[in-house]
Amino acid sequence: VSVGFSRVLSGRSAAMAAVVIALLLLTSTAGSYTGDANQRGHTTHADSHAHSAVPHQKTGSARDPHGCKCNGSRPPPSERLFNSSAVEAVIAEYTPRFIDPKLGRIFANTFPNCLDTTVLKSDGATDTFVITGDIEAMWLRDSTNQLLPYVPLAHKDPGLKAMLCGAIRRQARQVRTNRYANAFNLGEEAAGHKADAVVTKPPLTWRQEGEVYESKYELNSLANVLRLSTLYHTATGDLDCFRRSDDWLASAAAIVDTIAVQQAGTDEDFADPAYAFNRETAVATDTLMNSGRGVPAKRCGLSKSYFRASDDAVTLPFNIADNAFAVVQLRAVAGLLTALGNASLADAAVALALALDVAIQSHGIAVDPTGAAHYVYECDGFGSAVFMDDANIP
Repeated sequence: VSVGFSRVLSGRSAAMAAVVIALLLLTSTAGSYTGDANQRGHTTHADSHAHSAVPHQKTGSARDPHGCKCNGSRPPPSERLFNSSAVEAVIAEYTPRFIDPKLGRIFANTFPNCLDTTVLKSDGATDTFVITGDIEAMWLRDSTNQLLPYVPLAHKDPGLKAMLCGAIRRQARQVRTNRYANAFNLGEEAAGHKADAVVTKPPLTWRQEGEVYESKYELNSLANVLRLSTLYHTATGDLDCFRRSDDWLASAAAIVDTIAVQQAGTDEDFADPAYAFNRETAVATDTLMNSGRGVPAKRCGLSKSYFRASDDAVTLPFNIADNAFAVVQLRAVAGLLTALGNASLADAAVALALALDVAIQSHGIAVDPTGAAHYVYECDGFGSAVFMDDANIP
């Protein structure tokens, strides 16, 4: 089982539950990218996933009879931010089945941790705000991966289903607020990186700046929005969640448009960039070169991502993992768009996915000295590439 840990390097996740869940409980219908030179664009539905979980801080500590030095346990029911009968039933069913009771204890504490400690606001299907953990802001990527383990249980718990729908609708409004932002505040007066010099098209307004915690553009953020929506629809069959307002369709259109806009080479929009980001910092990976425009890119069919899933600046502008992730999610969302009666946007998503896929095969593969071909991590369209791995999602 392959499990990715979101935000591990920045110290915001305690994702032990993801290991247990992936091994014992959950299966996902999310496709994984398996394109190659001979099978361009084919996908498989065997993707495993993980979620971020942050330990609840309690006074004192506890030692169970089996000698597990667990630092406390779950918050009491009255202090939990969200309760799900379906999640509690899974905990009750599976915890006694662990051969090692220490692992059972870890599972019982961590599987519900996102619900217990990070669902800061839930107004049913209208609105849900999920903080990343130690920061009271909502990352598009993190919120999706925090909630994914509960999606297969949504059909068993109307309250859980409504909460997930609320998160989908919140993400849609966030994308409409600023399609290039990676993290958002609950209110306009909250904290955040308001001193950053950010250029976006459409442009920011003062009010929108207050709602944005950080404006680092990451292609995976938009792909994760699509992922939560499509997996929710697959698990529940619910279309009403997407029909209740114009936000979701508008956000889907904005995502497709943004990915396409970012296929441009640097020479095409240098004078008037669709996105630029500058931060006064001593950390090079927290800002972009070329007056915020980033590393030069040549149009090649791939879509730029200025920052990685770690929120660190890319070395080269076309992140292959993010582009492959986008291929899978654009194809997946096409089915949902078709079900909603928007065939034209569905066709646009499929066409964009094909363009990205073809470009991955043309520019995202390098041959090593033995003649073996490998996907690179990043490239620039000019012929340069970075060959490395990144323990993150995707």
